[in-house]
Amino acid sequence: MTRFIKRYFYVLLGIAAIVIVHIGFSRTYLAPVLSGTFSKRKILHVHGAIFMMWLVISTVQPFLVQMKQFQWHKRIGVLGFVLAGIMTLFGLYIGISASHIKISLGEEQAAKEFLFMPITDMILFATFAALALRSVKTPEAHKRYIVLTTLSILPAATVRTFSLFTWWTNNEVVDTLLALLIMEITLYLALVFDWAVERKIHPVYLWGGFWLIFVHALRDYAAKSDLWMAMADWVLNFF
Repeated sequence: MTRFIKRYFYVLLGIAAIVIVHIGFSRTYLAPVLSGTFSKRKILHVHGAIFMMWLVISTVQPFLVQMKQFQWHKRIGVLGFVLAGIMTLFGLYIGISASHIKISLGEEQAAKEFLFMPITDMILFATFAALALRSVKTPEAHKRYIVLTTLSILPAATVRTFSLFTWWTNNEVVDTLLALLIMEITLYLALVFDWAVERKIHPVYLWGGFWLIFVHALRDYAAKSDLWMAMADWVLNFF
């Protein structure tokens, strides 16, 4: 492993996340916006900008550490955690409002199933962000929690990106495993890097990665369960 990759791995991982998001949403967002044909809610522009800001910050921060710009790292870090709170609320709002739109179009079942994804994504995101904040004095844990925080909001973009180059089998089990492999590809890169450099995988990745994979693996099934349908009813009636 070259010295450059070892030194700038977390920067490169952030760049990879930004590239994945741009490719993944190129057909459904970027192309329509650039061509002037975007017809969805204008608030989605704000949603996209806020979440992209997180990706930029999580890419710049490890670079500042390598440049020994610790004061700037600390200042931007404060902004990042404020942003994380805003993102959590905004992500929940976008998910719930999108479900209400689906219901208004007569797609109640699909709306409730869809709602499972933004809610679980935001729970994972907020949890990892809180743990990252708590561990600021332990850099090895802190930077890995930031990685998990970022990875928790990537699945939609990752699947869209690799779907451009992947043929689905129409077998539910096989396609679920394939989607899981694709969704977590950035996590696997982080695990491989940990093993290559440290000859072990950090506990943060072990338990955090487990929960990422566990939630993503079960979401298609859990979203259709009677328990979730009851919970979705409550959420959509309350908000």
